[in-house]
Amino acid sequence: MTPTKTLSLLLTTLLGSLTVSTAMAYPSDMSQMEEEPTPYVAPKPLPKDDISFVREQAQKGVVDKQFELASAYATGDGVKKDMAKAIEWYEKAAKGGSTQALTNLGTLYAEGTDVPQDFAKAVQYYEIAAERDDPVAAFNLSSHYRSGLGVAESPAKALYWAQKAAEKGLLDAQVVTGFYYLNGYGTKPNPEAAAIWYGKAAQREDAEAQYVYGLMNLRGLGVTADMEKAETFLKKSCEKGYAQACDALKEVKRPLLPKAKDEAPKAQ
Repeated sequence: MTPTKTLSLLLTTLLGSLTVSTAMAYPSDMSQMEEEPTPYVAPKPLPKDDISFVREQAQKGVVDKQFELASAYATGDGVKKDMAKAIEWYEKAAKGGSTQALTNLGTLYAEGTDVPQDFAKAVQYYEIAAERDDPVAAFNLSSHYRSGLGVAESPAKALYWAQKAAEKGLLDAQVVTGFYYLNGYGTKPNPEAAAIWYGKAAQREDAEAQYVYGLMNLRGLGVTADMEKAETFLKKSCEKGYAQACDALKEVKRPLLPKAKDEAPKAQ
């Protein structure tokens, strides 16, 4: 078996259980965001006088405040938790043009926390937001096309939306896109494309991506074999606690066996 096939099978075995169905959503305070959206994070509690102001502005049709009020009701920060009111205000914010509200509505229905779980409705919200170039919605939509929850399973669409999110800089999407290209999910196997996406994620300190990218450099899969680069990324991954990377490092550091002599020693 060729090194390329060996590595591909190895990665399929190690990463075959990869799941991307955990829905992501936006916090109410967008200043909490760093480089990319993160899974749902509750906003900081609002002082009582602040929630009154937020509610007043929301009732006047200020979309940002409608989103903020919805998030407060969804998390119980500053007000009594009330999912019915959270959905009501998310829907108003969505109608006012808030893409993040659409994404959060999709997440509420996808997770089914405090509301009836409805994957089909989640997909509907994600599709609208994804078409507006929202990376979190695109990534969540991709996971539904992979799992077939709420929509017909489609590897091609799963890849399409994962890559859309990856192109917007969503780290998890970059890892998943690399995985899809490496294993030929939704497309023919494309190690070169896989190396690009794993490389981007590895540079952003993702341990799994560093492990896979290190292996690809070790074997010359999708890239020119580079032992130094392989060791660098495997070491970074290992230092983050990724056990497989620590094991792979042993292969990089294993000394070469001495070459056999051309001739057997002559008898004395």
